[in-house]
Amino acid sequence: MTTCKKAEELSQSKKAWVIHNIGNMLNYRGLYTEAIATLQKGLTIETTDQYAHDRLAKAIKGKEEEEEKFHKFCKEGRNLIRNPKKEGELTINLFD
Repeated sequence: MTTCKKAEELSQSKKAWVIHNIGNMLNYRGLYTEAIATLQKGLTIETTDQYAHDRLAKAIKGKEEEEEKFHKFCKEGRNLIRNPKKEGELTINLFD
């Protein structure tokens, strides 16, 4: 990642393929918001790059999946708080 950032700096952010590779690495690490922004930046330079469009689609999908998981966990957490344990149920203490 450091090498690609240096390459972007040296190219003065004018080489789309360098920016797209950085976006792909961010996507691979699960940093979807940053990946999307970086890939979109590269696409302003080279608008028809299939590689970048493919990676952008994957980053958007990854972000949507993460948001769905987050909302699911929030809903489960609210349900656990609102519905105290019943006789014989196992509880997990999150504060120990």
